[in-house]
Amino acid sequence: GADSDEILGFISATTNIGRLFFELGTRHLPQFLPPLLAQYARHPSLLLRSVQTVLYPFLVRNNATSSEQIRHDKAAGASTPAELLSIMVEPAARDQGIGSALMAALLAECRQRQLSLLDVTVDAQNRGACRFYERHNFAFVREFVLYGRTMYLYQRHL
Repeated sequence: GADSDEILGFISATTNIGRLFFELGTRHLPQFLPPLLAQYARHPSLLLRSVQTVLYPFLVRNNATSSEQIRHDKAAGASTPAELLSIMVEPAARDQGIGSALMAALLAECRQRQLSLLDVTVDAQNRGACRFYERHNFAFVREFVLYGRTMYLYQRHL
């Protein structure tokens, strides 16, 4: 509730997912490597998923925005897109406007940082998430395959 320290939801985003992955992979490699290798030994199929995760920034950027739009944005001094990585609300706290409040806070932060575009990737089967982003003025851009599943890229101009 409002008077408690209980976390009911969170939202995370980045302005450079490739750099985020690089930082995590280089700066925190000693922490990640032993448990990661143990997981690969138990579940070799995770190796392919890891490769896809590393390639994700290239998959999502591929044709996500036209080269004409990128040239226009650079000429106008616009920044590169931010990417919404995760938004979660405690199941018992859903349908209370918490997701919308989190989204409003993220959009305000993006505007403060003078970001012009916010991307989000959604599993095509997650119709609830698709409806959430559409209600918050994200436009469908395209679909692509990741982890053998169809994903949708949505974008919101700020």
